[in-house]
Amino acid sequence: MQTANEILESIPIGQKQVYLISDMQKRGWENFIETDKLNPDVQIEFINVSIEQPRNLAITGISVPPVILNEQQASHLIARVHNYGDEPVESLPVRLFIDENMIQTVLLDIEPDDLADAAFKIAVSDRWQDEATHTGWVELPEDALAVDNKRYFTLQSLQSIKVHAVGNTSGTRGSFQKPETFFMKMAFTAGSDAVPIDFSESTTVPNATTLARTDVLILADVARFSPTEADRIKTYVAAGGGLIVTVGDNFDADVYEQHLGGAAGLMPCNFVQAVGDAFDREQFRVLATVKYEHPIFAPFKEPNHGDFGKARFYKVFQAVPTTEATVIATYDDGSPALFEKSYGNAGMRTPGRVLCFTSTIDREWNDLPIRAVYLPFLHEAIKYLALKDVETSPDYRVGDSIELDVETETAGGGRDPVVAVFNPNSVETRLQSDKNNTTTSVFYTDTTIPGIYSIHASGTASRYFVINTDATESDLAARDVEELTSMLKGTVDESAEDTPTAELIAQYHEGVENRQDVWMYLMLAVFALAVTEMFLANRV
Repeated sequence: MQTANEILESIPIGQKQVYLISDMQKRGWENFIETDKLNPDVQIEFINVSIEQPRNLAITGISVPPVILNEQQASHLIARVHNYGDEPVESLPVRLFIDENMIQTVLLDIEPDDLADAAFKIAVSDRWQDEATHTGWVELPEDALAVDNKRYFTLQSLQSIKVHAVGNTSGTRGSFQKPETFFMKMAFTAGSDAVPIDFSESTTVPNATTLARTDVLILADVARFSPTEADRIKTYVAAGGGLIVTVGDNFDADVYEQHLGGAAGLMPCNFVQAVGDAFDREQFRVLATVKYEHPIFAPFKEPNHGDFGKARFYKVFQAVPTTEATVIATYDDGSPALFEKSYGNAGMRTPGRVLCFTSTIDREWNDLPIRAVYLPFLHEAIKYLALKDVETSPDYRVGDSIELDVETETAGGGRDPVVAVFNPNSVETRLQSDKNNTTTSVFYTDTTIPGIYSIHASGTASRYFVINTDATESDLAARDVEELTSMLKGTVDESAEDTPTAELIAQYHEGVENRQDVWMYLMLAVFALAVTEMFLANRV
């Protein structure tokens, strides 16, 4: 439009007209700005190629459970369907596919220009007894715009949540005669029917192989650890692991600050000092504030679903949050009780999370373990760390650049920074990072096709990501022609100095007449030539 306007501006006088061929879709005019306006003396004619009554159904969103866990209750997958037409739709079949198998069909009734949710129940079955990443999609019947009839997703299934605790397991810890992990272990065992937890423990940080199989690592009043162990912890969390840190009489704040805090950036808080007396049961703090909007505390929001205010805390470790941390629970004196922080972002991996509790996980400094909220609180914290929220999963769209982790291992133990990506049409793209570069990621940019993409690298299991279309293009409604004309046409500037003068108009008409005279002479010449040709032809 700007270029057409500039071309017509060079013509001083005469009819100026622009023809615009368009489907008039409202979405196409959202980026209109004032500089796109045509000059007032330019006429615009629209050639409308839109469908008179556009009818389009689209899947505009999908809510996928972060993990299918071997629990007694079923999980639900929700697909949101929008009817962009002006007529109601009845008994619309919406189908769910997982691993290319049709799982369920839901029938929807949707009013004109309205939304409806298709809820699919994913029951526990033999299909989910493995631990793997599953791929799938939700689809609608074909219509005029097929690209928005499917929405793809990935889904993780687990047999159990693997929790490993590091703490004192001897059963003799000064003032308290139970191991640090005693109540924790009892809570996990008692609630195994609701949330299956595979619990293990040790007195030292486990090796990298064990950590790789661990969903949540708990450091329960761990006094100290070596720099090598600290590096293993940081690598584990950065790769998406969950970490819980609790304090106690053995806790050494300086060790945590040196190896996991400061420049390392793993800890969500800086410890100040321990306050209170674990032996004085007359003086205590209580949990006064919890963020019920947080997933850990959301189940306790309704009345009679648990009261954290009844637990008594005789001794706590005062601490202040770091820049990127969040306080999600506080004591009645205003000091933080529970901190949270995300850590790491390695390519396709979801960042890990760290929770830090400023009292003990057992009864040494508080009586929380004998309160009714202890078991469900621990379970919710474990689920929150192990089963990443669906909102944190990458939501890629057609045209996005995808950062991929390429840190792989060859058979000889060396680094082979090569990754192969297969698009939905099984077309392979090989990517390789610079071996001399410290970065371990590359960018994949060929995301023009919506669907399921697979990633293959040496020494690692296959991974997947999905590309979906932008649902904002699904609304085919057109703008009114008169509205567009008013929007595109500029207003007449009465004070403009470039208005054609009478002399310029006269020159224009004189030029038109002169060009017409030339055409007259040319036509006479052509006529004379034709007569001469006929005369000569008859003579011959």
